[in-house]
Order: sequence, then structure tokens, then C-alpha cells
Amino acid sequence: MTTAIPVYILTGFLGAGKTTYLNRLIADKTVSANSIIIVNDFGSINIDADLIEYADDKVVKLTNGCVCCTISDSLSQQLQHVLTLSHTIKDIYMETSGIANPVQVANMVTLSDKFSLKKIICLLDASQYQRFLNDSMVNTIWIQQVKAATDILINRTDDANTQIRTEIAHINPTAVVSVDDCTRIQADIVNAYTLVPPIATDKKADSKNGMISFTIALQGAVDRQKLANILMDFTDVLLRAKGVLHVENNATKILQMSGNRISWHTTIHNSRVGQLVCIGKQSDRLNALKDTLLHTNHYCVQ
Repeated sequence: MTTAIPVYILTGFLGAGKTTYLNRLIADKTVSANSIIIVNDFGSINIDADLIEYADDKVVKLTNGCVCCTISDSLSQQLQHVLTLSHTIKDIYMETSGIANPVQVANMVTLSDKFSLKKIICLLDASQYQRFLNDSMVNTIWIQQVKAATDILINRTDDANTQIRTEIAHINPTAVVSVDDCTRIQADIVNAYTLVPPIATDKKADSKNGMISFTIALQGAVDRQKLANILMDFTDVLLRAKGVLHVENNATKILQMSGNRISWHTTIHNSRVGQLVCIGKQSDRLNALKDTLLHTNHYCVQ
């Protein structure tokens, strides 16, 4: 009888630090060359570009030899695809969308005796704790993610913050709760000066659970501070932004925005350069942000 493949689910609301945490597991070899990664991201820009060795339409091979499934099929189809790979599989790590209910994902895994669910690890951004808990549009899925977890990793805080740990223990009394500031982001602050105007076009919009994702194509260089100022003006409805953008001096940077934090990271290569993904509450305010990004050049490098 074939041994069931162990499965670990990574959950957590938009911007909680799932991909950064997954990348750390890859770097410290917890995720081995015999592991499979499945990423289902809402408005996705996935594994860090510097970790990618090659990519095709079905898989990304990471520099440690691990295979990441990136086919845009349903989760059940991705799981079936995993079983067809000519790859000795040690385990599977599944990074869910930031607005996914992990119970539904877990149920799909447990339907097959070929898989064995080991853990549901929930990343929790302490800096956004009160905002998400008190926001009627997002707290239902946020609480579902916390309640479903076997392990909760409280991020962007320290051991001295016992209030959140105590409150989380009331929401999910059976989970193993720990503090690990594994995804603290240090902003790369520089001045941006170049003369290449962006060409912006709206690409697509998808909605789910009152959330909407849209992608803006930015062909030229952006002034990072000006773009950051625009995004920060809409934090009441903008929950997440991420992109790989041209900036000054012909450089390429990864933008990450979660809550009131914006950071820029260096990247060597990425197939999605010039794309900015925004995820937020479906509203006139979010439409105003999209219009601002599409129809103004306020964030151009001058």
C-alpha cells in the first residue's frame, strides 16, 4: 500500500507573510528538493523571483530542486496533477489565497487517501489584528482562518505582547500559538529620478467575498515615494498591493504593501515586470484608486 503524502497548509489573511514564511522554509531546507509546493494566490505574484531556476506553464523549479505547481486550474486538478509528476514526493506545502477558507482546502485534501493532512499553519499579522477583527467585511474569513489552524504564528510583534496571544487562544483554544517575527520587512528607501513615463492599462478584475483584485500594467519607471503616497491614501479600502516594477536607474524592484507598511525589495529577474496587483474591498473608493493609477501620471518619475 502506498504511503499517503503529508500535506501542510499555509493560511493567513492578505499580507500576513505566507510567501515570505514559505521562502524561509525553502531557504532553511525544511522544504526539500523532494517537496511539492502548490500556490493558490488571489491576484498572484508568487514565489520570489530569485528562487526560481526555470518555469513553464505547469511548474516552477526552484533553485533547491523543489517543484512548485503553478497551473491555473482548480485545487483538485492541481492535486491530481501532483500525482502525475515523475518526482519522488516527500511532502506538499500548500499556500492558500489570503481570502480562502482553509477548511474547504483541508476537506479537499482529506477526500483522498493519497494525501495526509498534517498541519494548518496560520500566519497572523499582529499589526493588523484589531483592524481585521473589527472589520465586518473581512473578519468572517479572518476568524475562519484562525479557527481552522493547528498552529498559529503571530508575526510582526514580540513575546512581550501577551494580549493578542490570550485573545487568539480564546478564538482557537486548541492551536499551538507562537510568536515568530519571521517576516519583518525593512523598507528600502531611496530617491527616484528618471525620465520614463509609465503607460498604464487595466488588465482584469476578479471579485470574491466582497474583495476585488485588479492588475495595472506600468511600462515605464515609477517614483517609489509618489506611488507609495497614492497607495497609502487608500488604505481604508486597499488591503494588499504587490508588484514587480521598473524604478530609477533601470532597476527593478518588488513592491510589497500590507496594511500601513510599504517596502521595496531587490529582484534579479521576474516575468511579470511592470505589473502592480491591488486587492481590496469592492467599493467606489477602490475604483477611484484604479482610475488614479490608470489615468494619471502622478507617480511617474520626473
